[in-house]
Amino acid sequence: MAWLRYAFATLAVALILNPSEAAIPRKLRRDLETCGESIYNTDRYICYEDELLCPVIAGEALKLCGSSCFSSYMYTCTDNTLSVLPRSESVFTLTAVNPAATFHGSIIEASGTAFYIGLSGPSTNCPSPPLSDDACAYYAGTNTSLGTIGLAVAVPGGQATYWTKTGALRYTIPHSGNEPDLAFRSSIAYAGGGYFGPHNEILTACPVSLPDDDGEDNDDGDDNSGNATSLRRSTWATRQNEKMRRDQSTRSGKKRAAAAGEGGLWQVFSRLEEVQFASECVDFYAVLNTEAEHTVGAWEYT
Repeated sequence: MAWLRYAFATLAVALILNPSEAAIPRKLRRDLETCGESIYNTDRYICYEDELLCPVIAGEALKLCGSSCFSSYMYTCTDNTLSVLPRSESVFTLTAVNPAATFHGSIIEASGTAFYIGLSGPSTNCPSPPLSDDACAYYAGTNTSLGTIGLAVAVPGGQATYWTKTGALRYTIPHSGNEPDLAFRSSIAYAGGGYFGPHNEILTACPVSLPDDDGEDNDDGDDNSGNATSLRRSTWATRQNEKMRRDQSTRSGKKRAAAAGEGGLWQVFSRLEEVQFASECVDFYAVLNTEAEHTVGAWEYT
C-alpha cells in the first residue's frame, strides 16, 4: 500500500517538525490549525482528540481507530481494533468518489477495453438474432457491472479484467483471452467498501478524450496525461479491430458509449508505485454498489 506509506510518512514529518505558528508567514496561516503541539494544513489532515492527526486521502478524511488512521472503504473499527472488510462476492457497479473532483459521484463505465469516468453509459453488444429481442432487453447493459475476476457478462468465455504496466484498468474483448501489456490480473473489491488496485493501491483518473467516428482524436492539443494519451490511441486500435470482427456478423444490438458532457472524460488507473502520473490526474475511491438488478450487466462489453 504505497500510497498509505507515503501518507503516513508525510504525517510523521508533520508531527516531528512541529514548527511554531510564529515562524509561518501570515498569508499561509489561514488554512493552518494546531493539533496538540503540531501545526497542520486543514486541507490535508484532520485532528482527533486535539492531539492525533490523520491524513485526507482522495477527499476522505481518514478515521481514527485507537491510534491508527484508516479508510472506511477498506477497514472497519470495533472496540478500537481494526479489521479488514470482507472481499466482495457479488456483482457490482463502481461509483467514483472524491468530493473535490468534478466527476464525484459518477459511474465508472467500460468502453473500448478501458474504463472511464464521464461516459453516458458503457459500450455493449447483444447479437439479435440469434438472441431474441426479449433476451437482449434482459442484457440491456445500462451500466458496467463487474464480478470478482472480470466483467459480469453472459458471452461464452467471459471477459477478464486486468491492469497494464502503465496502471490502466482494462478488459479483454469477447471470445479472446488476449491481455495486451498485462502487468497484474488481480483487483481487490471489499464488500461494503471500495475497489482497489492489485496491491491495494488507490485509483486515479487521468483526463482523456475519445476519438471521433473517423478515428481522429478529439484532443484539443493538450497532453492530458503521460499515461492516458498513449493509451487513447492503442484503445482506438483495439476498437477498430473489434469493429472489423463485428462487421462479419450482426451488430443490431450494439451500443457505443458517448461522453456525458459535464465533468470531462477520465480514464481509470491504479496508482502503481513504479508509475509516475501527470499532475492533472486525480485520486479517487471506486465505491461498490451491489444493488444490481441482474447478475450480468450485458451480453458483452465492446
